[in-house]
Amino acid sequence: MLLAGFPPERELPADALEMPHIRRFLEGWGRPGDVGVVALDDAHRPLGAAWARILDEPLLRDDRGAPVAEVAVAVDERARGRGIGTALMGALAEAAGAVGHRELSLTVSARNPAHRLYLRCGFQLVSEGVHGLVMRRPLR
Repeated sequence: MLLAGFPPERELPADALEMPHIRRFLEGWGRPGDVGVVALDDAHRPLGAAWARILDEPLLRDDRGAPVAEVAVAVDERARGRGIGTALMGALAEAAGAVGHRELSLTVSARNPAHRLYLRCGFQLVSEGVHGLVMRRPLR
């Protein structure tokens, strides 16, 4: 999870688990609608994970005014460039649709090369601001 909360070139701070933008994805995990997927190597070691949940302060709302689940994704640095992120995003979209989500949203720094992955995975740019690119992906 921590890898998803910081730019790839930035070292993780010692208090990363206590930072609000990380805690909002962790606290109370297992609520209705929380969904996640994990990629494992042949030895069952994690290569990456992607998860989505409705946050107290949603990034976006759908056309009915309902909050859109926000995505966090992380791929271990050694596993990048091998299609893990694409597989995770596809599996997450399928799992999210199965629990009733109609869309997914995320925010990513324009400097983060992962924004190209999100475009390839069906996310559309909604806006660009101080906190980065805001994107959404319809699921149905």
